[in-house]
Amino acid sequence: MDPLVKTFEFFLFSLALGVGGFSILIDSKKIGGGFLRLVNHISFGALLIASFFFWGTKGAFDYRVAMFALILLSFLFVGRKHEDKKSTLMWALYLLQNLGMLAILFCFIQENSMTFPWYHYPFFISSALLVGIITFSMTLGHWYLVTPKLSERPLIISTYIIWSVLTFKVLLTILTFYLGFDSYQGDGYSFNILMLLMRVVWGYVIIGILSYFNYRLVKMRSIQSATGVLYVMTFFVFIGELISIYFYFKYGFYL
Repeated sequence: MDPLVKTFEFFLFSLALGVGGFSILIDSKKIGGGFLRLVNHISFGALLIASFFFWGTKGAFDYRVAMFALILLSFLFVGRKHEDKKSTLMWALYLLQNLGMLAILFCFIQENSMTFPWYHYPFFISSALLVGIITFSMTLGHWYLVTPKLSERPLIISTYIIWSVLTFKVLLTILTFYLGFDSYQGDGYSFNILMLLMRVVWGYVIIGILSYFNYRLVKMRSIQSATGVLYVMTFFVFIGELISIYFYFKYGFYL
């Protein structure tokens, strides 16, 4: 499969897993079932687009196709039926969605890596978590505009998660740069330096700075301004992680 196709497929998996998975940070009774329906529709949309890549490479009777379809339907069901109070069925579907998406990601990474050391998985999962938590925070911030009495605590916790995942990814990038410093892989020196700078500046530096501003704005209850910052962060994390994943599939580098 072409590295660009793999990159977009993984990116869509990241959205489906991350945005839906972080919905556990909020209390459905306080925020209302409408937000959880929205989150599940986002995950459903991302997974639906990914299905055009996924099903095209699998046989009709492949067990992963059945698992994929089951998760897709569960996102659709929750997106239509979730009430303000999270029922036992909704909790069961939440577990199904997240465990199923982790299994799909594991199979995807295993199939699309020339080798499969254990540390491949943390690299991909951290990428999915960063995309997911920032997109989730942006969506949540937007919801505050129509439900202004909500506590800012979920947004603050989300910022702590962003910082934790970002720190882990920076350490991975430093390790890769150290181990591959004398590598001749890539499309030429100028191209490699340009992509590395874009990845570091857009994917790490800008997100780190903006996340601090977002934190300060949330602490001041300036949620509308914080949401604007989160929109910008979402754009930059998309670009940064697309570059990172593409470089992995193309050259095997963790950027």
